[in-house]
Amino acid sequence: NPTVTSVRKAPIRSMKNMGAIVSTGSGPVLASPAVHDAVYFEREYFELHPGKMKYLEYLVRLLRSHGISGGRVLDVGAGYGFFLEALEKAGYEAHGIEVAAHAVEQALRRTRAQVIEQGAEEPFPFPDNHFAAITLLDVIEHLSHYPVTLASCRRCLQPGGELFVITLNA
Repeated sequence: NPTVTSVRKAPIRSMKNMGAIVSTGSGPVLASPAVHDAVYFEREYFELHPGKMKYLEYLVRLLRSHGISGGRVLDVGAGYGFFLEALEKAGYEAHGIEVAAHAVEQALRRTRAQVIEQGAEEPFPFPDNHFAAITLLDVIEHLSHYPVTLASCRRCLQPGGELFVITLNA
């Protein structure tokens, strides 16, 4: 059975250009508009600066602290591939899913990882029990139908695999 663990000590990140909280009434609360053109990516969150590097190192340590020392890792919402690159450098076999064509192009320039252009709410194109870990880093708050995404995660995780979900105010 899945377990939920709260990670209390996350590194402090800049809130500059993180987007405003937008209520959609009875629907989900989005951290930023669901826009995926190149302009969406023109903000600090998608820049590789020293603070981002520290955060990526923290994420790799987080995987290791939960027993994921190697193997296949899927990053859902891979963006420009910064985390995919960090995973590769740490010895993992990195895979990504990203909805924005512009971001997929950037990720493929940065990493050797397989990066598939598709939305997170479409069934994942991977076999059952394929990944040691799956990450949704600042993604779930953008999804209208997150149960579909979570079902794909469950199907694609190996027995004993870990799902890491990080979101604003997590």
